[in-house]
Amino acid sequence: MKVLLLLIVIILAAMAGYLVEPSMRLQLTGKSAKIEKFAPKPKQRTAEVISEPVTPVIPVLPMVNSTPEPNVELNPEVVDFEAPVTPSKPDAPVVPVAEQPEALTQTADVVLVMKASIASGQISKFNASQVLEWEAGTGTEVFDGQTYQVGNVKYQAETPFGTKNLPAKALIKDGKVVRWISPKSGMQIE
Repeated sequence: MKVLLLLIVIILAAMAGYLVEPSMRLQLTGKSAKIEKFAPKPKQRTAEVISEPVTPVIPVLPMVNSTPEPNVELNPEVVDFEAPVTPSKPDAPVVPVAEQPEALTQTADVVLVMKASIASGQISKFNASQVLEWEAGTGTEVFDGQTYQVGNVKYQAETPFGTKNLPAKALIKDGKVVRWISPKSGMQIE
């Protein structure tokens, strides 16, 4: 009952303010309560007219000679020129740089660990068939004071706003996923 009475008092005060304010505006603000209509101002003409035409400035780029320069042969008898002599080194055997198998297996391991985690039902928010992208993270990240190896997935899920592609991050320690989190908020995904 008190709430209803309070609402009625507020409505009556607003109506009184709306009706009384125009008559008190001069006393409160020093401006009259007269409503001014805004009309567009007529365009004023300038007295001075420019009589000279304005010519645009066009930048001139230097032309590049497209004809090749003639081949000039030097006569060694006429030109006194000595080429610098560099001591020759024995050619070092060229050994192809092998791919680092450790980095490749580490990347593959991260993806395999994430797939095993999802297959085991560790996370119920999405399944392996909803995953669009699998990505092994680079290096390690510190989360809640612990250092983890990371992997990222992008999965498709139904939301109240329609079908969306959402990211998820796997925190991996000792070869297994410890938890799945949202990369943006850091909240755990169940």
